[in-house]
Amino acid sequence: MRWLAWANPGPASPPPSHRSPALKALLEGLAPDSRPLVLDLGPTVPGNIERLSAFSCRVRVADLPRALAGEPTGARDAEGADALFERLLPLEPGERFDAVLAWDVLDYLRPPEVAALM
Repeated sequence: MRWLAWANPGPASPPPSHRSPALKALLEGLAPDSRPLVLDLGPTVPGNIERLSAFSCRVRVADLPRALAGEPTGARDAEGADALFERLLPLEPGERFDAVLAWDVLDYLRPPEVAALM
């Protein structure tokens, strides 16, 4: 029955996952009773939320790539970047995060945008 092998390729391999020893160390270093606040600049990923919840983290997701995709290109110039990020990432006065996850978001920003975001 070798001719049926193509119909059943066998068990599916697990989806690729990213390992971040630095993130694990950071999260383990946060006091769980403090309910750390994490800003995730990428899209909502259920696995990330689940992992962060295990550390009693509160998570705020901004999905910056999606927000930027809907912006006119003129808003992303060096002069407009500060105002753009103030609008896309409105922060409360004095709001602070214990960690900011950017994964590969910074790869898609120009240097003036990275400077404005920081």
